[in-house]
Amino acid sequence: MNQQELLAYLQKEAETAQAKVSVLWKDMDADQELYAFAPDREMVSASTIKVLILLAALERVRQGRETLDGLVEVPSSLILEDTTVYEYGSTTDTLDHLLRWMIILSDNTATNVLIHRLGMEEINAYGRSIGLRLSRVERVMLDFAAIDQGRNNYTSAREQCRMYELLLRRSILTPALCNYAMEVLLSQRSTSDFLRYIPYPLKLAHKTGGLDFLNHDAGLFFLENACYYLGVFVQEAPDDLYCKRLIGRISKAVYAFYKEGGHDHA
Repeated sequence: MNQQELLAYLQKEAETAQAKVSVLWKDMDADQELYAFAPDREMVSASTIKVLILLAALERVRQGRETLDGLVEVPSSLILEDTTVYEYGSTTDTLDHLLRWMIILSDNTATNVLIHRLGMEEINAYGRSIGLRLSRVERVMLDFAAIDQGRNNYTSAREQCRMYELLLRRSILTPALCNYAMEVLLSQRSTSDFLRYIPYPLKLAHKTGGLDFLNHDAGLFFLENACYYLGVFVQEAPDDLYCKRLIGRISKAVYAFYKEGGHDHA
């Protein structure tokens, strides 16, 4: 599939989707957006918002207000039923571990501890400081009462791209903290979306997000011949499996374009 064929395929997938969709594909080596479908559409973020929380926490480390090996209280009042990390009750853990669990397992207890420690106002102010207009935290994880009251967390495909690009270019934090964040994002253990139909080991720094009728995946693919960002956001879908399959098909198509050498002739 050459680039023109791939663009036509992506457009068909986006236009015919039985869902609200937002897609952005950017070649990071060429610094060029190659395909965009409603990239600035405000989307309910689900767990993709955890990338912003990660960066806001690391900004505190940069400022000397936190250390990665500093201990943080994990009180029983913040431990959620879906945790596999903090299932033995209240404890203390390092900021490093909380950040890692928040990203690599998408642990909601770790996330809520971090939201309480940083405060939504500080997280959102940091987002604005790095040029984010839509991405924000309005509720803690699994707070469905807040959703019923009209408060949610939001992001967009392009703003997720901005966060990953700032990390890649080492334009925020410090180079060492950018490297740390990238290493954590590269350790993501979710394989049901971007990696759904790709059988090969991949260097992929990304974060997934999922709620009922909603799934997203966004991040950086590091291939031998290229580095590209892909963000696929799907909500208001018939079911979760529909979302994951759509994300998987788009990811596979873009990956195959690079893998088969189409990128070299673009």
